[in-house]
Amino acid sequence: MMKDTDKYLIKAVQEGNILSYEILVKKYQGKLISFVKKYVWNEKDAEEIVQDTFFSIYRNIEKVDIERKFSSYLFTAAKNTSVSFLRTNKLETRLNEQSVSQKHDIVDGMEKEETKKEIKMALSSINPKYSKPLSLYFFYELSYQEISIKLKIPLNTVRTYIRRGKMEMKQKLDKATFDNNLNI
Repeated sequence: MMKDTDKYLIKAVQEGNILSYEILVKKYQGKLISFVKKYVWNEKDAEEIVQDTFFSIYRNIEKVDIERKFSSYLFTAAKNTSVSFLRTNKLETRLNEQSVSQKHDIVDGMEKEETKKEIKMALSSINPKYSKPLSLYFFYELSYQEISIKLKIPLNTVRTYIRRGKMEMKQKLDKATFDNNLNI
């Protein structure tokens, strides 16, 4: 039934009915944002990627095959847009993940040392199986492949550990920043 509804709506959009596209957007937007957040971990970026995905599909609506499942097409497009976003923002993303105040660290050397201490403290407080790959990634700038070889663990395990470690680090750094602000 859902596939038939999507099929009907896509056909209507292809014939120029903009309201049908709005229905599709409302139907999938929340699920798509949750899906994209798994890649970018940031609500604002996820919303932007979802908006770009919907816009791209709308621009190319005539290419959408109504005989195929629209949700699969939509989620694949969102994944590809997310990967593209991460690729173009890799350096900025890497800096943001190291610390919230990384931009200020360039200006003031003492703040940079303090940030390194916070990162090291956060690293020491997360699960050890995550902290070792993260240390190699951030401080020694090893690739996932190099980390896999050095730690003698599968490449996908390295990816998983780093992703989970980043999430734990973000929570620790956000909490530390919040706690520090309370002491001011």
